[in-house]
Amino acid sequence: MPDDFNEEKTRALFGKFGPIGMLKFGSNEYGKFAMIAYFTADSNDRETGPKAAAAAVDALNNTDMDGKKLYVKQFLSKTEREQEIQREAMKYKNSKKKCNLFVKNIPDDCTDKDIRDLFGKFGEIESVRLFPKEKGKNPYCFVCFVRPDNAQKAKEDLQNSDFMGRSL
Repeated sequence: MPDDFNEEKTRALFGKFGPIGMLKFGSNEYGKFAMIAYFTADSNDRETGPKAAAAAVDALNNTDMDGKKLYVKQFLSKTEREQEIQREAMKYKNSKKKCNLFVKNIPDDCTDKDIRDLFGKFGEIESVRLFPKEKGKNPYCFVCFVRPDNAQKAKEDLQNSDFMGRSL
């Protein structure tokens, strides 16, 4: 959240969605944050708080506030947060599998720039990792594209193509 957000501004922004019963501020390596709990006077009312929180998440998550994007989510316990982080990490790793190409049979004198020049025609490259010739091993590399469709196109067009006198 923006650094200049205080209790008054936070209550004004989040109070639109329901009665705020608790508001706590904190900070970590990412910046300032707040925990907000919606309450009602009726102890039998089990719907107002969760509905208000869901409405705040829907309306405010990813909203630009003074140059910062708000990250607004339902409260999760530490265990639930760790599980969510693991799920997101796995989703990211699985998406990268479709973007990452293994390229072998590259020339011994091939450079990072040569690989970028060849594969860069197909789209934005996130990274190139070149493994030069070692004793008993031929050189190879990994080319990671930003988008999986670019990787697929490069694979289709460059499979068994001639590159510096070698068939990739």
